[in-house]
Amino acid sequence: MKAKVILFKESGKYYTEEEWIVPDGAIGPFDMERSPSFRRIGDGAVLVVTQEPWGYPHLFPSSTGSFWPSVDTEIEPVEPAPEWIPAEWEYVLTGDHVRIGQQEADVADSNVGMWHVDNTDEYRPKRWDHKTVTIKLTHLTGRLTFPPGGPVEILMNRERQAVFLLQTQLDATSVQK
Repeated sequence: MKAKVILFKESGKYYTEEEWIVPDGAIGPFDMERSPSFRRIGDGAVLVVTQEPWGYPHLFPSSTGSFWPSVDTEIEPVEPAPEWIPAEWEYVLTGDHVRIGQQEADVADSNVGMWHVDNTDEYRPKRWDHKTVTIKLTHLTGRLTFPPGGPVEILMNRERQAVFLLQTQLDATSVQK
């Protein structure tokens, strides 16, 4: 039985395809290193492609080539830049950076009141279900009232986007920052 492999030059560029003899007792494509046909172009990488009898590929990286990072190479994760996400005022949290039109501001405090008391009958007060949103912005004194469904943009990183998804996608979710 033979297996298809791709050979790369030391620079990491594609070189050629070959068919190698599958060694006796091979369990996975990683066993192709024991094949009597095994060879490299210089110190280039070797890729055993996905094929029968295995359903996955295997890469034998170059030990010195700069194209393939070594196993010890640590790659620093890059945090994506925050982006403006369209939202409604009821989802604004303390610490958010918001934009209305061309005006931007930081939120010093936010409060979403879920209900008030309807006291039209002083002996039998009832719950009056509605939302009110009051926001204190850092550059203004006093609190402002906004309609809960009013449009606003919030500058969100990945963590804040996750909180926003919890706020908007799960029923009866209370998320505080």
